[in-house]
Amino acid sequence: MVVALNGYNGWTISFANHALKLDKAADANAIVSALASNLNAECLNLSGNTLGIDAARPIGIALEKNRFIKRCLFNDLFTGRLKSEIAPALKYLSNGLMASKSQIIELDLSDNAFGPNGIVGITDLLASNTCHTLEVLRMNNQGLGHEGCRYLAEALEKGRCLSKNQGLLLKIFSGGRNRLENVGAQMLSKVFCDMGSLEELSLYQNGIGIHGVDGILSLVKIIKSNPNLRVLNLSDNSLTPRGAEAIARALPSVVNLEELYLSDCILRSTGVKALASAFEDPDITPNLRVLNLTGNEIKLSAGINLILSLGNKSHLELLDLNANEFGRSGVRSIIQTLDSVGLLHTLPNPNDKEDSSNKSVTEESYLWAFDEDQGSDQEDEDDETNEGEGEEDDNENEEDDDDERENHTDITSDQKESSGVNFSFREAFSKIGTIGGGCLTPQNENIQINKPGPFGKQSLGLFSGISPQNTDTTDAGVIRSKLWPSSGLGNLFNFGDNANTKRNLFSPPILSNKAVGQVVDEKKLDEDKLRQLLNDALCNPKQEMSRNRLIDFLGSTEYFKQPPIHPVIMLCSQTASPENIVRLSLALSRSVICQTNSVSGAIMQLAIGLLASVFTDVYKKNRDNHRISCAINCLLVYLGAIKPEKDSEDWVDCSLTTTTTTNNSNNNSVKFNIQHYLRLTKTLIDYFGPQLIPSVCNCLTVLLSEQRKKEMHSESSSSHDIHTLDGIHLRDDIINSLEKQMTSMNLKCSK
Repeated sequence: MVVALNGYNGWTISFANHALKLDKAADANAIVSALASNLNAECLNLSGNTLGIDAARPIGIALEKNRFIKRCLFNDLFTGRLKSEIAPALKYLSNGLMASKSQIIELDLSDNAFGPNGIVGITDLLASNTCHTLEVLRMNNQGLGHEGCRYLAEALEKGRCLSKNQGLLLKIFSGGRNRLENVGAQMLSKVFCDMGSLEELSLYQNGIGIHGVDGILSLVKIIKSNPNLRVLNLSDNSLTPRGAEAIARALPSVVNLEELYLSDCILRSTGVKALASAFEDPDITPNLRVLNLTGNEIKLSAGINLILSLGNKSHLELLDLNANEFGRSGVRSIIQTLDSVGLLHTLPNPNDKEDSSNKSVTEESYLWAFDEDQGSDQEDEDDETNEGEGEEDDNENEEDDDDERENHTDITSDQKESSGVNFSFREAFSKIGTIGGGCLTPQNENIQINKPGPFGKQSLGLFSGISPQNTDTTDAGVIRSKLWPSSGLGNLFNFGDNANTKRNLFSPPILSNKAVGQVVDEKKLDEDKLRQLLNDALCNPKQEMSRNRLIDFLGSTEYFKQPPIHPVIMLCSQTASPENIVRLSLALSRSVICQTNSVSGAIMQLAIGLLASVFTDVYKKNRDNHRISCAINCLLVYLGAIKPEKDSEDWVDCSLTTTTTTNNSNNNSVKFNIQHYLRLTKTLIDYFGPQLIPSVCNCLTVLLSEQRKKEMHSESSSSHDIHTLDGIHLRDDIINSLEKQMTSMNLKCSK
């Protein structure tokens, strides 16, 4: 055991990396004794041991008296344990911490790989008062998957809700290597956007983006909603060029960003150029210290473009561009460019403590920083044909052709003197031939200056767009705008705006107008997605994941702003079981509590529409009395009017509604749910009263009236709690509305 002061000016009880095999209660005696004799300890470090259920029980009991614990380091704590052991062991530790009423600041559960089965052991802890003060949550390498991520997100959301959004404002979250994929990113996006307090976010190696852009867009939402982000690690995800462009657009939101890790994200040259365009603005990430873009298939031209854009980042300490596709000579060009903008020191260098001011920029000591480069000299020389290979939606070929011509063109000193142009890229492209690794014009070769052509002095020359004044600038954007102006006449790459403009060497052919593509029917696409999500939810209404996906979709559509039944609901309800239709409708009505007004309205419209699909007479020819009976019985069970069959699917959920219980909290919760169900039923009658099937009205009226009588006889009204009284009033309103509908129906029949 090690007891020492930690960074919080408190005591640490540490058994870290002792490789203890804690199977029995006796095996934990040393830890229990340390906790008992150090009641003021603020940190408990059990990392690097293996903890069983029997040993966890006494540790949890001992923790009940340690109310000053703030940091719990439980990483690598279950090596060799069965998954079935981990959740109970964590439960004992969690119960001890909650009983102590300590205020946890840091919780580290990394490298336990317990998956969704294990995380249930800490969900109560995360949602409790003990973790309302939590700032650091590390959960790397746990194999959570979609299901485990759902448990985590729900626990964090519950904690936020219980603290009335005043607590659980995480500053650091690390959840790498968890197989989250797009679904997990979307789940975390909701709660992290709500927090808005993150300073460090690490979601590396999670497969985000493999199955589309939804996960990437969720990451962008997190970035934009957390303006205090200093460290962002999204390495080893399939962000693609499109993801890089989205992140580049989000960078202005995180002014304090210091470290950005995007290695192995398939950004390619197009994505890196998008980042470079953002970095060119000195007001975007001015404090950037670390940028890691290794393994992204970046070509030479994009690499140089990036380096030039980073010239204004005075705090940059590390730039890692290894494992890209620069080629051997291209690597030397990258080093030359880094030196030209004063960023050579940012390369990873084992000798970085030595003074490198007198070293050549092409010295071998810097080449090791590119020892995993995947390019070749042939690719570097023939970049025009290789640039776009294997890149989907990259659209780099035309841009890199221009960049390659830029790199392989030079102007002799005689030409510079004759033309009056002192052209440089910084000092940036003063060695344009060297940087591009291309052709230098021999010094003794005479060129006819007055001859029109790419190097001529006349207005038709390659560099004719550059003014002789103020050309020595370090701004890459200014230089590019002068080399390839968006307007002007007669330049090499000019695209002339009128018929009188003289067409030049690389002017593109005049093309006909683009064909108009097929118009995408967004309404049809949304209907298809709604059908899929609704069918999934109807298959298992009690599964929160499918229900949450449906709710998220409702928040982004305008379909459920009107009361009539949507055709998609009718279509899906015809193939779903009537009981599941009712169960899903009631579950949706319960979820309204935690939603915004706009989303809650859409949810209620869907819930009402589902009930209407089985209880109304919209399609008389398709009426199925058996389905109607099943649906009405299921609804009455949840309303507490009839008892559920024992051991049926609804027994657990509804048994408390029809039996007496001594657990007041459970009883109140059940009554609270019944209130929601009664309100939903009342709204259904208000919207679809005249269309309700007569047998439905009759059955509801009779059984709800009987239930009302039983409650009135069971106890005096003065002893009713608020939930019971509200339920009675709602039930009376429903009965009155149903009786009016029945009277109206009878009058119509008599006529």
